[in-house]
Amino acid sequence: MLTVALLTWPLLADRGYPLAKDMVFTPDLPLSPQAVGLTSDAPRAVPLDAVVAILDTVTGGEILSRLAVVGGLCLAALAAGRAARHLPLLPRVLCTVLAVWNPFVIERLALGQWALLLGYAGLWGCVAQALTTWRLSGGRGRAVGPWIGLGALTPTGGLLTGVAAVVMLWRDPDRWIVRAMALVAQLPWVIPGLLSSAGAFSDPEGVAAFAARSERPGGVLWTLLGLGGVWDRLSVPGSRAGLYGHLTSAVIVLSILTVMVHAVRSRDRWPHTMPLALLGLAGLALASISSFPLGARGLAWMIETVPGTGLLRDSQKWLAWFVVPAVLAVAKTSDLLLGWTSRQLQVLSTTVAAVTLVLPIVLVPDGTPVVWRTLAPVAYPTDFDRVARLVDGAPGSLVTTPWRSYREFSWSHGRPVYDPASRWFDIDVVGSGSLLVGDIAVEGENPRAEAVGQVLQESPGRWAGGLAALGISHVLVYADDADRARYVPGADLVFRGDFLELWRLREKPNLAPDSSPTAYALLVALDVLIAGFLLLGGSRLVRGAWQSLPGRLVSKGKDP
Repeated sequence: MLTVALLTWPLLADRGYPLAKDMVFTPDLPLSPQAVGLTSDAPRAVPLDAVVAILDTVTGGEILSRLAVVGGLCLAALAAGRAARHLPLLPRVLCTVLAVWNPFVIERLALGQWALLLGYAGLWGCVAQALTTWRLSGGRGRAVGPWIGLGALTPTGGLLTGVAAVVMLWRDPDRWIVRAMALVAQLPWVIPGLLSSAGAFSDPEGVAAFAARSERPGGVLWTLLGLGGVWDRLSVPGSRAGLYGHLTSAVIVLSILTVMVHAVRSRDRWPHTMPLALLGLAGLALASISSFPLGARGLAWMIETVPGTGLLRDSQKWLAWFVVPAVLAVAKTSDLLLGWTSRQLQVLSTTVAAVTLVLPIVLVPDGTPVVWRTLAPVAYPTDFDRVARLVDGAPGSLVTTPWRSYREFSWSHGRPVYDPASRWFDIDVVGSGSLLVGDIAVEGENPRAEAVGQVLQESPGRWAGGLAALGISHVLVYADDADRARYVPGADLVFRGDFLELWRLREKPNLAPDSSPTAYALLVALDVLIAGFLLLGGSRLVRGAWQSLPGRLVSKGKDP
C-alpha cells in the first residue's frame, strides 16, 4: 500500500480533479444515454460511465477519482499478494509491489488510463482466484465473477478478465458457469455497439499509430519483455531508454527461464502452469503483432473488415496477460534464490533479501515523475458550472470548438487532455474523434462527428445552417484557445466568461426522433442484471442449467 501511496501521491496530497491525457474526472458525470453507449460514438467507456455517473452522485467526482485510481491499484496489489500466498513472505511482498510498480502500470497510468488498470486489477483477481481454487481442489471457480465484473467496466477489461478466467479455470468443476459469466460480461458493450450508429470499423491508420514502440536498442520484443512499449513516448520514464530498461528485460527473461527449468527438474505438474504460460504467450503475441510488417497488414485488414476489432489497434495494452505470469515468475525466482543462498552464506542470503525488497523501485527509479504529472489535480473554472446551468436538459446537441479531441487549457497544467465537455454537461455533446499521433492522423468512428467536422472546416458564416441541419443547437467555444472563433454568425451569445463562451443557434435544430428512452431504460436494467449475476457468481438457477448442459449434450451423442 505504501507503493501505491507513493505512486499516486498528488491525489492524496492535494484537492481537485485529475485532468490530463485520458484521465478526465468532473464533479458530476450525467447519467444520460451517452453513459450507456446510446450515441453515435463507439461504446468504449460502457458501462463504466454509467457506474461513475451513479457513484459520483453519492461521493462527488473529487472523492471518486481517488477511490477509482488509488483503490484500483490497491486491489491489484492485494490480488497479486493473494496469487503469491503460497510463497514465503519476502517473495510475496515482491510480487505485491512489482504488480503495481512496473513499466506497464506506470506508463498506462501516466497516459491517464485508469479504467484499463481496473481491468488489470480484475485480471490479477481472476488469476488469484484460479490459483486458490486449485489449492482447494476446484469447485469454487464461480467466485471469479466479481473480478470479471470489475474488468467488464470497459470492453478491453472485460476481454482481459473474461479470457483469463476461462483459460485459468478450463478444467474446474464450475467451468461452465465461468464461461457463461465471461460471455455475459461482454454484453454491456456489445449490445450498445449493435444499437449505436457509430461506425463498426476503425481507421487502419490506428494500427501504426498505436503500435508498441521500442524504448531502447534491442527492438520492440525486447522492450515488451521488459513490460514497457506504450505508444506514447511522453508517458515513458526516461530510465526505460538505458541500462535500467535493459536490466528490467533481463530480469524478466531470466526469471521465466529459471521457473521453466525448475518446473522441469522438479517435475512440477501444477495445473496452473500451462494456463499461465498460454496467457503470457497470447499477451506477448498480441502486444507485438502490429510492430511487424506482416502482422500490421493483417491487423489493418481485420480492423477494416471485421466489426469491433478496433479494440485490437492499441496492441500494447494486451501485454497485461504477460505481465501477470512475468511478475509471478520474478517472485518465484526470488524464492528459489533465497532458498539456495540460505543454504550457503548468511551474508549472501541477507543481500538477496534486501535486493528482493527494493527490486521494483530499482528497476524503475523514475516512475513517479511521469505519473505525478498526469495525476496532479486541478480546479475547474466556474465557467463550466455556469454553462451547465444553461445547457443541461436543453434540446439538440452541443458542439465544442476549436474542433479537436485533445486540448491544452491555460488554467490547467498545460498538458493535453481529452475534451471534458461530454463529462460535464447533461446534453448530447458532439466532439472530434480524430487523433493526431505523431505525424499520423487517425480518423474517428462517429459519422455524425465527421459531418460536424466538415461543417466546421468551412467559414464561420456557413456554420449555423450546416450545424442546425445536423441537430446542433449550441456551440461551446474554449475562449483561451488561440484558434478559437471570435464570432459565430447566426447565433446568439448567451454566456461569455474568461475561459468559455456559449452560443445558441438561431435556426431550430433538426432533431431526430427520440427513440432512446426505452432503449436507455432497457440497457440500464440489463447492466444491473449483469452486475448482479457476476457479483453473485451466477444465480443458482442459471448455474444449475449450465452445469447440467454437458450431460444433456453427451446424452445426445455430442461432444460438449
